Formats: sequence, C-alpha cells, structure tokens
Amino acid sequence: NLHRAAVGRENRPLAQEHLGTMALVVRGSQRSAEALGSTLTMLGEMAPDVPRPFSGVMAAVKDRSLWATQLGAMVLSVLGAVAVALAGLGVFGVAHHAATQRQFEVAVHVAVGADPRTAGRAAVKKTLRAVAWGLAGGATLAAGLITVSRSLLYDVGSAPLVGVVLVGVGLLCVAAIATAWPARLAARSNPIQL
Repeated sequence: NLHRAAVGRENRPLAQEHLGTMALVVRGSQRSAEALGSTLTMLGEMAPDVPRPFSGVMAAVKDRSLWATQLGAMVLSVLGAVAVALAGLGVFGVAHHAATQRQFEVAVHVAVGADPRTAGRAAVKKTLRAVAWGLAGGATLAAGLITVSRSLLYDVGSAPLVGVVLVGVGLLCVAAIATAWPARLAARSNPIQL
C-alpha cells in the first residue's frame, strides 16, 4: 500500500508555487516583428489549443514588467531633488545669518583701517569653513552608506559617490553666495549705522 502511494509522484521545486503563467523567449537574427509573427504562426500550428493572451517583443515585455519599479525610482528621484533643494535653502539661511551676525565685526575692521575686501573675505572664510566641516561630515557618512548599500544591493556603481560630490560642491557654492552678499554690505557700511 505504501508503494502505491509513491507511484506517480515527482519532485518539482519550481512547481511548488503555482504561477499560472509561462514565458517563451525567442532570440533570432530577424527583426522583432518578423520573428514574432513567424514564431506565433509556428506555435499556432504546434498547439492550437494553447491560449496566447500576450505576445510582444522583449522591449515591450520588459517595459510592462518594470513600470512599477521605474515609477518608484522616478518618485524617489523627485523626492531626492526636493531634499537637496531644501538642504540648499537651509544652508543658504544658516550661512546668510552667520554672515549677517559678522557684519558689525567687518564694519569695525574697515573703520579702523583694514582693507574692505580683506575684511569681507575673512568673514566669508569663517562661515565657509564651518559649512565645509559640515559637508565633510555629511560626505563621510554618505560614503559609509554607499559602501554598505554596495554590499546589500545589486549593481550599485560609483554614480552615488559622484552625486554626493556634486551635491556637496553645489551646497558649498550656495553657502558662498549666501555669505558674500552680507560681507560685501558690511565692508561698505559704517559700523555706527549697524
């Protein structure tokens, strides 16, 4: 009785989860439309009862299967751009405020005989030094996260590192612009009026 129960059974690991679909991929040297037409004709002659709900070239199949992933990547890219823009606004605000706080110091230096450009540059350097330290810390953390993501994700190249460098340079430029304007105003103004 035990022997009869084992007859007719087989181990099919891929069939343990029923997907209900089958894909046939044909590769040829003909153009896609010609190869598809001849393949469908041949399959129709071989098995006329087998339904073919979808048939198309590989590019269309790939696009159809990846649309959700591509939409998610596009949404994450937009959110990343918004985050970089908000970071730029934050750096601009902090750098501008720091430079505004130093306006009186720059004006006093100019009043006692310092060169206006030198006094303005000194204030800009102090603010940019603080921004550069913050960017260095952020870049170090980002490099660590990129290293971890390379070990966890497939096909993560050097593009994220290039993006981190470009964002850092962009934020440094934003800080320079935000700092230069108040320093220039302070170098031209009278310390009594500030």
